[in-house]
Amino acid sequence: MRNIGCVTLFLSWFYLLPAQDRVTLSGDVSDSFSKETLLGVTILIPELNTGTVTNSYGFYSISVPPGDYTISVEYLGYQTLQFPLSLIENTKQNILLTPEAEELDEVVLTDNIERVNIKKPEMSVNRLLSKTV
Repeated sequence: MRNIGCVTLFLSWFYLLPAQDRVTLSGDVSDSFSKETLLGVTILIPELNTGTVTNSYGFYSISVPPGDYTISVEYLGYQTLQFPLSLIENTKQNILLTPEAEELDEVVLTDNIERVNIKKPEMSVNRLLSKTV
């Protein structure tokens, strides 16, 4: 019976080893000017074909194997940010995104409709009483 317990304990190490082989990358994503946190920002790790999205507080967290990666951060209306990061242990990486200002061409609206005055016809209203009929 004691041998079965030892074998079970020994085999459980193989089950737990993959869980130990991961690190967590987490942090907040904010606007570089207003410092407000951004909701729905995409954080990608192309080498692993994986990613995550910030929550309503601008927080993200992703668990990956240790290694050297390129982190890509994308958000509509902001410049895409890419940077290398070596993940050996759990890492907190706060990110600031810069708004992407695009100037559009000027649009001129003109009105070429002729104004016409429409006269409403006069209406006459007759009131009939039950006594009259």
